[in-house]
Amino acid sequence: MLLSFWVRRHTAEIDEDIADAIADMEAFLYPEIPAIEPRVTVGVPEAATMQPHERLVYWAKS
Repeated sequence: MLLSFWVRRHTAEIDEDIADAIADMEAFLYPEIPAIEPRVTVGVPEAATMQPHERLVYWAKS
């Protein structure tokens, strides 16, 4: 499973948030825990680049 994170700045706090999100996803999917790969991209996602199987789950306002 690929979890993509789009951020304005990649910081240690972001890394902690990603670790928390992965732990939450593992707990939600338990007992079947797939391999979870995080991908961090600095910038703003473009809707046109999203694939049909991808979903935007959360958009934080700055």
